[in-house]
Amino acid sequence: MKKIILAMMLILSISATSLIGCGQKKMDEMTDTEEMKQPEEIKKPEEIKDDIEQTKDDAIADMKHYVRKLDQLAVVRDVKDFDFSKSLTDMLEDSEKGEVKKITVDDSKVDYTKTGVYPAEVTMELEKDNRQVIKKGKVDLRVIEKEDAKKQAESGYVVFGSEEMPEAR
Repeated sequence: MKKIILAMMLILSISATSLIGCGQKKMDEMTDTEEMKQPEEIKKPEEIKDDIEQTKDDAIADMKHYVRKLDQLAVVRDVKDFDFSKSLTDMLEDSEKGEVKKITVDDSKVDYTKTGVYPAEVTMELEKDNRQVIKKGKVDLRVIEKEDAKKQAESGYVVFGSEEMPEAR
């Protein structure tokens, strides 16, 4: 009986060693390859050309520096030939047009034929300190009736597409 138990233990230890190995060879290989690897070069901030910031609240706050009433926008329902991107670009001051390279708006979720509040994603490309900065954020665009345009403008909104509000067209 002792011989059988001893033989089983011997078979088990040989099997385990062949499956797992003793580990010394693998440790030597891993140490050599780990030492040979060079650390990746870390780029300095001035070497980074593109900086994409997508924190929505911060991006909208930064964009409001250029388009002051970005969070207070309205458009008259059924407005003809409305270009949201161009309208925001037209709101820039002349001194800021050099820094703001491009404003694009994804207004695919806005239904200009129905009144309501719709989300639109605004992307602003800036050039600061010789590097490109891209800001992205979501704003709410109100689609309103023509009769409500004056009331909305008096409450602080920029109203697009109203003949009564020529400065906001």
